[in-house]
Amino acid sequence: MEKEKIFNQLAPSLPSKSLKKNRMVVSIIELKIIRDKVVLRKLNDMLAQKLFYDPPATIKYWEDGYYKIIECEINKFDSERSKLEVLENGERVLLSMDCIVEIE
Repeated sequence: MEKEKIFNQLAPSLPSKSLKKNRMVVSIIELKIIRDKVVLRKLNDMLAQKLFYDPPATIKYWEDGYYKIIECEINKFDSERSKLEVLENGERVLLSMDCIVEIE
């Protein structure tokens, strides 16, 4: 929202409406990329901490159109398949890293 306000202040100096709209889309995409990098770094840091020091975890992830939460122990990370192997009540569960939203 803040980025949109800044863009609207600068918009009058842009040559055409279509260019203004395209630049707005590019700006939003740039913001998303930056946010995704920060979120990914935080997830990686928390994952490393959980793997080496504190295996019990609460993981929020996206599956079949819903957010789900799993209480588990982190067992290992498969970097080739980008999957996190966790143990929920002694049962092995594989979670795709692309779907993980939060690790606590």
